[in-house]
Amino acid sequence: MKKCIWFACIAAVLVFSCSKEMPEHSKKEKNAYKPEATALNDKAFELIKKSQLDDALLLYDQAIKTDETYYLPHLNKAEIYLDRNEYDAALYELEMAVQKKSNLAEALFLAGILYEKKGKIEKAAALYGECIRIYDDRINADTGNDSDKINRALTKKFLNDASYIDDLNAINNTGSFSDTIAMIKNLTKEELMEEFFP
Repeated sequence: MKKCIWFACIAAVLVFSCSKEMPEHSKKEKNAYKPEATALNDKAFELIKKSQLDDALLLYDQAIKTDETYYLPHLNKAEIYLDRNEYDAALYELEMAVQKKSNLAEALFLAGILYEKKGKIEKAAALYGECIRIYDDRINADTGNDSDKINRALTKKFLNDASYIDDLNAINNTGSFSDTIAMIKNLTKEELMEEFFP
């Protein structure tokens, strides 16, 4: 999908899978939802691989109706809407996902960008601030990883907080994230926004 660079950049493994593989669930998390709903979500994801997006949307809707607490179909629907440049629909799905699982910093970040594009700067800044709090909690609880640190740094950049450079420098950028780190360092916030959401 054309937005793959965006999702790779924020390393949002939880949120979207640009490689067209099933987003990973821990067994514990997957068991928290009705099996019928997760099966529908999985079938819809297979349809996305075949570019049958409208059919996938229908199955995601069925998954949501089957288990109203299940957040992942909302994220997958948002991916489709982002790819189609249907930003209002994507924003709605991101907000629904966050209502169901409040610590989805990646979804909050994307919603913040969409609000910023709509000129709602204060709302975007509030969402970015919440993202940083969530990333800090993950990192401080030792459940965070380099992708959380990178996502926090990117979020700080969107808040014009220059400490994002220190955060990026503290990450071992010789590994798989070196290109992402370089992109965040080298592009301005405006260039990133335009690159990802023209």
